[in-house]
Amino acid sequence: MARTKKRVLVIISLVVALFVVELVREEMVYLYTGWFLQHTYWQVRPGMTKEQVRQLVGEPESVVHAEDGEHWVWSAANHRGLLFKTLRLASPNGHYELVVTFDDQNRTSDVFAGSS
Repeated sequence: MARTKKRVLVIISLVVALFVVELVREEMVYLYTGWFLQHTYWQVRPGMTKEQVRQLVGEPESVVHAEDGEHWVWSAANHRGLLFKTLRLASPNGHYELVVTFDDQNRTSDVFAGSS
């Protein structure tokens, strides 16, 4: 009986440890993404082409067409992991975003970065 209790305790401990490790991993991915977006903000320059921006930042997570141009959006919020979302540990506000606006010549005309 004591052996069974030890095995159950070990299994429960392993499950809890894996859970904690996954939460830490998800947080690290989220923080890295926010840092990456902050870092690339300073590298996006007026007049850059879409291809130059794509090479620098990657594919946009969303594209919004508006009267003032086309907006490419990247958000650290999209990099919250499944556990954070499932357990509702992720706040809906305060995530770092990068928004690059392109003019009718398909060149950058404006860059915004900050928390949503």
